[in-house]
Amino acid sequence: MAALAFSSIGLSGVSSRRLAVHSAGKAPPRRAAVARLQATEVAAKGEVLWEPDADAVEQTAMRKFQRSVGVEGGYGELWKWSVEESDTFWTSLLDFLEIEYEGSTTPARDGDVMPDVTYFPNVRLNFAENMLRHGAPGSPLANEEALVSISEARDDRRWTFAELRADAARVAASLAALGVGSADACGGYLPNIGETVLAMLGTASRGATWTSCSPDFGPAAVADRFRQVGPKVLFLADGYMSAGKWTSVVDKAEELIEALPTLERVVLVSLGDEPPAWRSERTKRLVVGWEQFLAQGDAAEQAEPPFERMSATIEKNLVNHTIAALDASDQSSSGYTTYGVAPSSFPVSSW
Repeated sequence: MAALAFSSIGLSGVSSRRLAVHSAGKAPPRRAAVARLQATEVAAKGEVLWEPDADAVEQTAMRKFQRSVGVEGGYGELWKWSVEESDTFWTSLLDFLEIEYEGSTTPARDGDVMPDVTYFPNVRLNFAENMLRHGAPGSPLANEEALVSISEARDDRRWTFAELRADAARVAASLAALGVGSADACGGYLPNIGETVLAMLGTASRGATWTSCSPDFGPAAVADRFRQVGPKVLFLADGYMSAGKWTSVVDKAEELIEALPTLERVVLVSLGDEPPAWRSERTKRLVVGWEQFLAQGDAAEQAEPPFERMSATIEKNLVNHTIAALDASDQSSSGYTTYGVAPSSFPVSSW
């Protein structure tokens, strides 16, 4: 399985954001390995690989947030204030990141000692609603590029924010037609492609639980993870391409399907040249193609995703992946990882 790299940029509510999903197999493996070795050697010597200049530091979302709350000094002072005044910190951050929510931010916290602490117990929100808001009608970013899916297995695919929101609505509508709601779960056994992001966003729109593994995981390990939430719908691919080599996961996928008795639908994203030859009658009955699945929902009557708001941890995601980002709409940053250790909510939450 090729490692996957994500690139994303920008601060929610401040500037343009872009997410790219890459299959690292497109880069020459030898050159990439040499570059990683050189970087490791430099890091081992304690040398600074890169340091932003003063002007760049001032443009980070973290420094803008620091100025907005009136905390003097550097990162250490901001961290100290966030710990000593945690209620004020999280409430201020909720406003600074312009998170869409409903309910009251009072109290900011219920409980005093972790892990028995809940922040904003009276607030309800939806992860996908916040991630897709720039595609809403009238948004200045609606026609800007939001998602780029690059794979060896097929041509590059791109979505604007408006297109991403519309396709997420189609996924959500199709899930609604299957009765998927906030009490249900969906799973993804997929490489990191655009459809993976759409499946996650559509699932989150319904308020359902999303769980995922990359297709280099063995079916027994995936089944152990997925059975904990009992997915009603499983999204999967028939394989993946890495360094010019096609790897079929049809047999593993069928074994996984047979190990999940809660499944009512399996959605196949075809990346291979030949249709899978399923052996099990149950698998044949459950599997539909991606486009066939989307056609099952009445997207015409649900042009907007039906966001189901609920308690969530979106603020922590945005702190991790947004607050320290440079405010530069024409640049990208990259992280080297796989879909198995960084599900699609990880890069998407950088917007």
